[in-house]
Amino acid sequence: MTPSGPAWQLLVGAAEGHGGRNPYLCTLEGVWSFQQVLEEVTCAAAFLLAHGGEVGERVVLAMGDRVEMVVAFWAALWAGMVAVPVAPSFSPRELREILVDSGARIALGDATSAKALASAAEGLSVRLFFCEDKPPWSSTTHTASPVKSGGSEPALMLYTSGTTGRMKGVVHSHRNVLAAAGGLGPQVLNLTPEDRVFSAARMFFAYGLGNSVYIPVACGCAAVVHPGPVLPGVVREILERFRPTVLFAVPSLYRALAPQPGVPWRSLRCAVSAGEKLPPELWQLLTRRARVPVLDGLGMTETLHHFTSNRPGEVAPGSVGRPLAGFSLKVLDEQGQPVAEGQVGELWVSGPSVMDGYFRQPEKTAVVLKEGWLRTGDLVSVRGGFVYHCGRRDDLVKLSGIAVFLSEVEEVLKKHPGVAEAAVVPVERGAGVATLKAFIVPRPGELPQANELFRFCRRRLAAFKVPREFEVVESLPYTLTGKLRRFFLAAPR
Repeated sequence: MTPSGPAWQLLVGAAEGHGGRNPYLCTLEGVWSFQQVLEEVTCAAAFLLAHGGEVGERVVLAMGDRVEMVVAFWAALWAGMVAVPVAPSFSPRELREILVDSGARIALGDATSAKALASAAEGLSVRLFFCEDKPPWSSTTHTASPVKSGGSEPALMLYTSGTTGRMKGVVHSHRNVLAAAGGLGPQVLNLTPEDRVFSAARMFFAYGLGNSVYIPVACGCAAVVHPGPVLPGVVREILERFRPTVLFAVPSLYRALAPQPGVPWRSLRCAVSAGEKLPPELWQLLTRRARVPVLDGLGMTETLHHFTSNRPGEVAPGSVGRPLAGFSLKVLDEQGQPVAEGQVGELWVSGPSVMDGYFRQPEKTAVVLKEGWLRTGDLVSVRGGFVYHCGRRDDLVKLSGIAVFLSEVEEVLKKHPGVAEAAVVPVERGAGVATLKAFIVPRPGELPQANELFRFCRRRLAAFKVPREFEVVESLPYTLTGKLRRFFLAAPR
């Protein structure tokens, strides 16, 4: 059944069901109940409306993970506005691009974003407010009544990471938020008021927003909110101090944590992974160390949250699981025809939280949305009902007519003892001939030579997959979500 109504009804329901008894947000400073957050939301919504906010307008939220971020998100929806969470660490150029594209006339920031946001807003008709010792609505004495919604109105806009160029605003309706809230949390994790979750993914990501903000409200559980950088040492402290029962993270963080002795995994009943490929060997190590189910899944900004996941007692290592209820998948070849079981093709998904479209970009929307189906750009195979992620469509190149996954070559290079990170791009050599070039970030104290790397790859890859050129670099260009900006490397320099 398709959910309907305003997304803020989730918070009202949690406040009515749990009141001041159950915690919603757990911070270093204290605990906030659902009822306390709801009361704060009504004041914050009144503040937005009193300072020029109007129904349907976008409000930019450039804040880290903090109580005020959660309140501002719900307040925007309560006031009938569209919440636009963005990374507080964005540069002035990136923030200005978002302010201009979204047309926002109000932006909320914190100490992290203050300088960049002020610079980004120069010359624009944007009112800036900052959460410092107290939130800007702390002196608001009146409250706002909620704006009714049938569910189809925009509630949220998230900007894509920009792996291939300009960022795009991904629009999600109230109905989409309700659908995502009814997905992974209740269907797979069976979250209850007894649970306490912590998300290493931040709230300005689609993954983190669901983990920390609306899924806990839908399930009545608590979320640990920590504003600082999510480093392995910080996660250890959070596990020790707050004793979460569910941990949401990405494989790179699990890779850093799993080998460490003494990690306090004991409070967990489940570890969720998304955002990157979780290799079977890492899954095995993490399962052995944490002694809980490790569940990998697949989601994207355009679907708001997970649409596939492994489940407790039903895990296929190396896969991203099966579709969640309400979602349908199809895997198509380059001609748009279904591929056979086990064959690689492009994944298309249809379901209740698929985006409404890209903000004011109908041409780009038409490319990826066709008759209710979203073209994900992910290359997958399906075996025994489980989905196996094989890479991105833009990771697949043809060399002399033969398909090569760049990610496959990168994974081989990263197995070299002197290589910390690797990225591979095609390079045109003239007359339509292309070869591969590898960019290498060496491990500390190491400096692998090109001939050594060539031989290493040649022993493990077919000749046409071996890079013909190697360049050592200090770092690789990534988005905030950890996705490689390969086009930066491929651009002529």
